[in-house]
Amino acid sequence: MYSIDFEFDGQLLSSLGFIICDFSAPNGANIISSGSDITFNKVSLNSGKKYNLIGTTYDSCISTTFHICKNPDTHDTGEMEIGQSEFRTITRWLCRRSFKKFRFISDNPNDDPCYFNASFNIGKITIADKLYGIELTMETDSPFGYGELVTKSATLSTATDSLMITDESDEIGYVYPDVIITCMGDGDLTLTNETFDSVVVIEGCTSGEVITLYGESQTIYSTKPAHNLSTDFNFAFLKLENTIDNRINEITSTLPCQIVVKYYPVIKDVL
Repeated sequence: MYSIDFEFDGQLLSSLGFIICDFSAPNGANIISSGSDITFNKVSLNSGKKYNLIGTTYDSCISTTFHICKNPDTHDTGEMEIGQSEFRTITRWLCRRSFKKFRFISDNPNDDPCYFNASFNIGKITIADKLYGIELTMETDSPFGYGELVTKSATLSTATDSLMITDESDEIGYVYPDVIITCMGDGDLTLTNETFDSVVVIEGCTSGEVITLYGESQTIYSTKPAHNLSTDFNFAFLKLENTIDNRINEITSTLPCQIVVKYYPVIKDVL
């Protein structure tokens, strides 16, 4: 993907009159890491003639370095030097002590957006002691990126009704989505991913109660304060899963309810 612009914490680089550039671009092709580098842990068998795989881990988060400068299409030749106030504005915007939502802006409208939680370290690029560029080193909190928020909903009036969700993630395995359940009756609720046998049990539900499962933080909340979830919940959060052959998740409920499922699919790409 070719890009000269990016979005960080809801603001575009281009809105400040800057573009992505490269002050040291060599001729020829560049190899760019796509992140998601896996470490394979193995043990030796038969005097090193065979190795068994005992586990895998992601050992690092995505990081990359690139440059920005003033946009020559909107600045005259004599205006390309970056002033102190402009540099401080860029630094205040990008150099945070917390991660914010980031994405490169593709010149291809058909490219799916890929987001990261990111922050930056910043360096100056000077020519003849004048500031003409800024080096940005991006650090993220994950070995991969994420797509747009996916939201699926359905009314499950009977035990045979189901919500079908296709897990769009590039990562084989599972994610914990946020799940909002509006109960339409009194009783015990069992929410099941029929495809992968993920089961959520919440006893003592009442009609009109709204129960929210926050997948990433592994917390649960009810609009009924009297509902003792510490004893009535099995603390098994719903999983959306996929294998190399199957991405379809079928969600059913034993108690009539309205259900909303939200998640960010994993994207294994840098740009």
